[in-house]
Amino acid sequence: MNDDDDDDIEQIDESIPSKTKLQNLSTNISHRTQEEYEELVKQAPNDSHLWIEYMQFYIDQAEIDRARSLAERALNSIYYR
Repeated sequence: MNDDDDDDIEQIDESIPSKTKLQNLSTNISHRTQEEYEELVKQAPNDSHLWIEYMQFYIDQAEIDRARSLAERALNSIYYR
């Protein structure tokens, strides 16, 4: 192994999110309220990842019908063309 290989490994290692960063991200997501999600989807109606997070919010609360209804709303809101 030479120095170039070591540099490549360091670059790859830095590009992988740490477990702590991922846990913090999921923690921030789980503390959002319905009102916060509503405001966020109004601000970014084409953000499919946000809609999915919002659906997961309802799924985590075992409100499957509300998640399904939200999915239909997302499909009507997201401009995909």
